[in-house]
Amino acid sequence: MTGSEPAAVTAVADVKVPAADTEGCRLVVVSYKPAAPLVSAATSDAARRIMMAPALGDFMELRFVDMGPRPGPSGDRSAAARLIMAGLLAPGDEPGRNYFAIAVADRSAAEVELVLTECVNTRFLDTVPLQLHGIASLDDRRSASEVVSGASIAIAASGAWSHADLVEELRRHANELLHHFAAGPRGLTHGELDSLRAGYEQYVTLGRGEERWEDPDAAAPETPELRSEPVPAGQPDILAAESQPSAPAEPASAEAMPPPVPDLHAAAPAPPLVRLPRWLLEPRRRRGKEPEPGHGAEIEPPRTPGLAYLLITGDEFADDQGAWQRSRAALLRVDAKIATLAQAAYLVRVLQGDAETLRGELRQAGHLSRRDVRHRVADADFAAVLEKVRGLLRRDLTRATASGEPLARPMVVFFATDPPVADSVTADVFSHLALEASIIWVVPREAMELLASAFTEPLNVHVLPDHEDVADEIAGLVTPADSTTAVTP
Repeated sequence: MTGSEPAAVTAVADVKVPAADTEGCRLVVVSYKPAAPLVSAATSDAARRIMMAPALGDFMELRFVDMGPRPGPSGDRSAAARLIMAGLLAPGDEPGRNYFAIAVADRSAAEVELVLTECVNTRFLDTVPLQLHGIASLDDRRSASEVVSGASIAIAASGAWSHADLVEELRRHANELLHHFAAGPRGLTHGELDSLRAGYEQYVTLGRGEERWEDPDAAAPETPELRSEPVPAGQPDILAAESQPSAPAEPASAEAMPPPVPDLHAAAPAPPLVRLPRWLLEPRRRRGKEPEPGHGAEIEPPRTPGLAYLLITGDEFADDQGAWQRSRAALLRVDAKIATLAQAAYLVRVLQGDAETLRGELRQAGHLSRRDVRHRVADADFAAVLEKVRGLLRRDLTRATASGEPLARPMVVFFATDPPVADSVTADVFSHLALEASIIWVVPREAMELLASAFTEPLNVHVLPDHEDVADEIAGLVTPADSTTAVTP
């Protein structure tokens, strides 16, 4: 939490401890800077495809790391390994048991193996349940390395990886990891991961004086272009992306260029530069204590606190599973989008269960994963569900407004795969909820006409068709803090 976020946010946030029986694997996909934009895009698309598979989506988390400029053939790859390690251990939403995997993507299999070898020799990685994988266009290795003999390297049959091919390879490897770790070693617990992260953080901090940090304008020597057979026309290789070469300089005449004088006192070449992520460079802060801004430090404007309830309604057994998966994906996009709002710092509850067991932790927006969205809210007694939502909202509003700070109007977002029925009691309870919060319905386009008028006519109610950009529409409906929030009896 940053210093710009209001105290009211911390007043109502619950501490979330991962369930001990949950498991997950973080797959870090890496490539050098020239191919990074294309590989990053393929990683994002692969993550979306994986999310649509219930078991695989609950288990896997994909992240991309840019390793920076390519080193020369004899260059030092420890900088890349440190960036990979930082990506593996970066704080996030961890399950009860944690597994890890690295996939190195490069046109050259020899380069992939050099990076994997560096990872094997990186301190702390030997304590992590880890799988290594490589993705290369051409197999230019002289022989298999003994250091990474356990690692697999997928070589493109055609000598080129298209976007679709790379997405499918990442999806295939993720499924492979699911089966491997199901029968493999025990994953790290949340406490063990925190301890490992703290040890690595201390290791980096103590060694900071001996390391040189990356100058963004400095360029490392590039690896010579890999000589190979040309890729067939119409089949571009996204791993072969290279930086544009600079124009060759005009040769100087012998008279204009004196012979070079060797410098006998010149220092040895410096190791490659690396910039580690902010979480490794800043000291760990105690919860609830924020640093005082220094002189000349840029202070972010305060963000107004806000509350958002997200829930998927429907029958757990009768509804279409495809619609359930689409609603879950849309809910996660909404959570990620409202976390980026500059004017509000939202806390979200993902509600699950039924009228008697309705539950959901209050968390900062932007930290949800598929593991947090496992069940619908049964709408057989929708009036009782709405009453329970009102009760939770009243409690959260009381805590949030205790400090006297302004509060953005709360919002309740219903993702209705099959709109609920509205009787007179339900309509009355819903009208009271609409006075206390902005209501947003997200329904399949073909089901919009099935939504009862009692759910659409009150003020502060919006109905949106479910589509790819619905999260942007919802973000545009956020009500400013100076609006009135009523609490009715």
